Amino acid sequence: MRRQRVSMILPLVAAAMCVAAPAAGQHDHSADVRFAPSVWGIDLPTRDAAAAGRFYRQHLGFAPVKEFDDGNESPVLANHGLKITFTETDDPALPRGPHLNINLSVPDLHAAVQAAKKGGATLLANSPLESAIGIYIPILDPDGNEIHLIELRQPETKPGDPPKLYNVGYTVTDMDAAEKFFTTLGFEVYSRKYLPQTLPLVPAGAAMIVLHPYEGEATPLPRGARVATLLLDSPHDGQAVRTDLKARGMAVETRKDGLLLHEPTGHPIRIIRTPETDAHFRPGAPTGSNAAGAIDGAAATALFETIKALEGTWNGHSTKGWEGTQTFTVMARGSAVMEVSEFPDDPTHNMVTVYHLDGERLMLTHYCAARNQPRLVASRRAADGAVLFEFMDGTNMASRDVGHMDSAEYRFVDADHFTSRWTWYQDGAANWMEDIRYERAK
Repeated sequence: MRRQRVSMILPLVAAAMCVAAPAAGQHDHSADVRFAPSVWGIDLPTRDAAAAGRFYRQHLGFAPVKEFDDGNESPVLANHGLKITFTETDDPALPRGPHLNINLSVPDLHAAVQAAKKGGATLLANSPLESAIGIYIPILDPDGNEIHLIELRQPETKPGDPPKLYNVGYTVTDMDAAEKFFTTLGFEVYSRKYLPQTLPLVPAGAAMIVLHPYEGEATPLPRGARVATLLLDSPHDGQAVRTDLKARGMAVETRKDGLLLHEPTGHPIRIIRTPETDAHFRPGAPTGSNAAGAIDGAAATALFETIKALEGTWNGHSTKGWEGTQTFTVMARGSAVMEVSEFPDDPTHNMVTVYHLDGERLMLTHYCAARNQPRLVASRRAADGAVLFEFMDGTNMASRDVGHMDSAEYRFVDADHFTSRWTWYQDGAANWMEDIRYERAK
């Protein structure tokens, strides 16, 4: 029988999530923690981790995460923040039933499907299926894990781009029970207008989770089945998280690879504590303005020119559901750019962000509806071109634990499109708050 091989991430998180009782006379801080879920990634069962890694790299737009690259063929991979790890097993896939699936947007559905098929994928539909957001074809990777390739009606990618993470889907046997489980865990419902077929949750961490009813025989997953497993991360130790979740009435098991829960259908979910070196994908970790890979000097000046080129009016669309108008104005003899965000449905939440150079670094100050003013520094540029602003300090904040916008990730697509992704930090935990898509007003 094949020896089970767990991807290299698991020994790393196992040591960090060890549970230990407090020493005599010490305060048990576990009672002080309020766990906030943050999607880190997905662990996939596979017969051959190296082969699975090649399939996801070559055909599904995933790339190695350098912090975890140990020289093997199957490092931790990521697609726009969502990571996948692989666990080798003799029986990686169950017969079709309730499942977790990764949804990827593609610019050309036919081309993406043919490429995946050439790599060993199995098609679950011979022609595109219709959905509210576009057309899609579900496929199985060579190990039987399900992926949906989606061509959106409002494309996020351009011809020739690789597949891009869209969200993570769960099919469940009881939508009400699943909603109760996820909201008790700390997720929030994004919108109910797509019910009864779809219940999206507010994005938290690397991805949005979307619940769907399973339309086949309502048979729960066997407990302990080797299926795709959602990985949530937390900055807190396992004892603190377990204590908090048990106080909420949730059944939590302590394992060597993290804390284990089960959604009512039977889907396993692990809560892990990831290495601090993975700073780009763990928003809000304090790094300081001199972080490795910092944007300074000529790079900061060039980025400021990019922001100055945004001058004009833009229409913003948020994953939180709101739409608004953003107006960028170059001011103070070209030394600052003021962004005014206006929301017709709630003018009390209008906000301002000011961008400017401070010597060799680029900064922004966000005048927030939370009534504080965090200052962020453009710290680094990711391999895909995304620019990350990270928290430096703020006003009207007694400490960093006061709720505030803590980091922002910008992607400048072209002269008429860009996106931003913001995190909210409070009480020692950071969570992705929303993604905003901007289009220049015509």
